[in-house]
Amino acid sequence: MSLRLYLESSFISYLAARVSVDPIKRVRQQFSSDLWALRGGSFEAFYSPLVLEEIQRGDPLAAQNRVQLCKDLPLLPLTDRAQDLAKALIATHAVPATEPEDALHIALAASAQMDYIVTWNFAHLVSPAAKVKLQRVLSALSYDNTLLATPEELMESVFSANTSTKA
Repeated sequence: MSLRLYLESSFISYLAARVSVDPIKRVRQQFSSDLWALRGGSFEAFYSPLVLEEIQRGDPLAAQNRVQLCKDLPLLPLTDRAQDLAKALIATHAVPATEPEDALHIALAASAQMDYIVTWNFAHLVSPAAKVKLQRVLSALSYDNTLLATPEELMESVFSANTSTKA
């Protein structure tokens, strides 16, 4: 059984962007591209109506490129369960009240039983402090099936282990 990954908007944005001159952004783009190349074999990728809304913002041509990347991916539904979980994530201060979209990304993925949320959002999702807080709250709410990770973390831990055992 392959892993189920929820692709958050920042992942799609890095994947679709022109190659950056900033070395950190360029490395993130490369990890995003490397992970994207594994879809279909090592994992199933999903996105949500919220991701679609977010990737359509900004420059129209860039938005079109981002949307094109997602066109063949399954779309998770926006459910009452996800909306309730998003409210709980904010009420428990796992996500700041100023970031309801981040709470909804987490809730959509967790309520759909995704294995991982793939993101470059360090501010509220994958910084070490944010991950610990989110995992504790998700576990307390009986949603401990979904982990948060950057593409780099997945490539270096989950998928490198899978490819090294097949060699």
